[in-house]
Parts: sequence; structure tokens; C-alpha cells
Amino acid sequence: MDEVKQAISSDPAFADALQYACGLIYMDMGEATLANDNLQRALKAAPNNPDISNNYG
Repeated sequence: MDEVKQAISSDPAFADALQYACGLIYMDMGEATLANDNLQRALKAAPNNPDISNNYG
């Protein structure tokens, strides 16, 4: 996860995709709060992305 977080901070153009990936990873790990936080940030960055909308809720 550290590598993903570093990638998010180093290249904002991919922040939505990386936040989305983090959200899915945290979901698989059973970390609902962290998954929700990351998916919410991804949705704010890309509100028209149907994949993010579908997984967020």
C-alpha cells in the first residue's frame, strides 16, 4: 500500500484510479472505513466513472 500511496502523491493525474484501487484493496482486506474513504476520494476526483460509482454504493 505504501507504493500506491506514493504513486498517488507523485502523479495527481492518476489519483482517482489509484484511490479506487486502494478502496478495492481495503474492501478485500475487510477494512470498510478505509475502503469507504478511498472510494469517496476516487468518486470526488472522477464523479462520472461508473466503476467507482458502482463499487462505492
